[in-house]
Amino acid sequence: MNRAILLIITIIIAFFYSCYGPKYRKGLTEADSIASVNPQRAMAMLDSIKHEMADAPENEQMYYRLLCIKAQDKAYIKHTSDSAILPIVEYYETEGDKNLLSEAYYYAGSVYRDLNDAPQALEYYHKTLDITSDNKIPQKGHLYFQVGNLLLNQALYNQAIDMYQKALRLYNIQNDSINTIYTLRNLAYTYNKAEKKDSSLVYYQKAYQLARQTKYKHVKIEVLAQMASVYIEKKNYIKAKECLSPILNKPDSIELSPDYCMALKICMNTGQYDSAHFYAKELLTVGTVYAKQTASRYLTELALKEKNYNNAEEHLKQFNKYTDSVKIITATESVNRMNSLYNYKLREKENLMLKAENANKKLILTIVISVSFIIFVILITYVYRNRQKLERLGRLRKQLYEQSEEYVRQNKEKIQELEQELKRTSDENMLLIERIEQQRADLILANQTAMRKQARNESSKNRIAATDIYKTIQDHIKKDKVITPKEWETLDRTVNQEVNDFKDNLYSYHRISQHEYHICMLIRLALSPTEMATLLGCTTSAISKARRRLQEKFFSDNGTAKDFDNFINSL
Repeated sequence: MNRAILLIITIIIAFFYSCYGPKYRKGLTEADSIASVNPQRAMAMLDSIKHEMADAPENEQMYYRLLCIKAQDKAYIKHTSDSAILPIVEYYETEGDKNLLSEAYYYAGSVYRDLNDAPQALEYYHKTLDITSDNKIPQKGHLYFQVGNLLLNQALYNQAIDMYQKALRLYNIQNDSINTIYTLRNLAYTYNKAEKKDSSLVYYQKAYQLARQTKYKHVKIEVLAQMASVYIEKKNYIKAKECLSPILNKPDSIELSPDYCMALKICMNTGQYDSAHFYAKELLTVGTVYAKQTASRYLTELALKEKNYNNAEEHLKQFNKYTDSVKIITATESVNRMNSLYNYKLREKENLMLKAENANKKLILTIVISVSFIIFVILITYVYRNRQKLERLGRLRKQLYEQSEEYVRQNKEKIQELEQELKRTSDENMLLIERIEQQRADLILANQTAMRKQARNESSKNRIAATDIYKTIQDHIKKDKVITPKEWETLDRTVNQEVNDFKDNLYSYHRISQHEYHICMLIRLALSPTEMATLLGCTTSAISKARRRLQEKFFSDNGTAKDFDNFINSL
């Protein structure tokens, strides 16, 4: 029951969020719309608005960072680190636009795919599948295809076949010819690796027939080459030669190493030794280390057939050398595979799916009662949070007022009034005298507290001004230079050493971006908007807007940027 209620709450919040969720500037949405079809142009568009992102709201900054990763992925630029994607995933999991969470998970999977971390990649791809609706056919098709590739690389062939079959069904529904061909090709390859060669050839034939109907000639060549490889393994050299001949007759369209290697095997097994000699020699020039190993072995056999024992000895030495290299590569690949092998728990996954189905059935039974309860909970939550917000604003305003010169002045006036009242009060009225004395003492203590805070703030300002980082900043202002990331770290440490819990106090009132926090530190240094703009590499107008925006964030009113400066100096 509790799980059903929580699920309903999530659905309703997601609905309202989708209707009234955050809006993004045109440049971001345009870059997103073309990222899949023209990633280079999308990357150029994102680069052109990079400078705008420094002052953008946090939701736009995170959307921009996600789009940069998306465009790079679509442009086949290999990811080399997970440092950029992890903060994005955390943001959309906790507070960001939930409509973008599936994309954040997907590109996290793509990052770990490029880092050869199969377990992490599969985890994020499965998370994406779990929150991607069934009507999003293209996205689900690509997800199943990616999961199939990862499972294939981990030698989990049966599981990979299942994923490719699911992808194939979705691509067929969508009439997506090119992705259907690639999925058929990968299915065929996986069946071959699983020692199901007849099934492999069936899917290769399907891929080849479909490829012939498209303009993607290179795909047809790839399929033919892989079919030839299967026929060679089945020792059906006639069929293998039929597949390979169209490729070898168009040398500008082939990958020489694998195709020459297959041609060599066909020639050796059909007694065409002159042709075999030609391909073997070619492979020693253009082949991979695996192909050179094969070429050396067959050249040794040919030399022995010709009773040319000197050549046979030389080729045998070459074969042993390449064999040692292959062993090293194979051992490295085996270690990598063992380190990243994903323990794919299919039975557990099926159990989770059954539990989800049962939960859905229970959901249907409880939804009528739950909706009214959810509305009540949402209303109570709204009232409670609104009350908390008003109380927080009240505390903030009171804190600022109790540190102001106006507060001290008014207290002094009240103290004078109480002293006059004391003079007018007779000595017999001890209760009144005691009450007036207590009020007077309270006001004196309040003034002393306010003046101590003012003195403390002035003292911290003076101490900061005596530090090396402050002198560095003043030098940057003179030379029109921006603060480096390392200098920001130093400034952060210095400010929080001299102003106790400056950052914690600030964040306890409201969460802000790193750029906004930098502005708050510079305000504490009593720098002018012009000086801040120099250090941050932006315009004075941008600084003023950011300060006004911060005032609205913290106080929800139309106060000025100067009001926010006073608040920062009071911490």
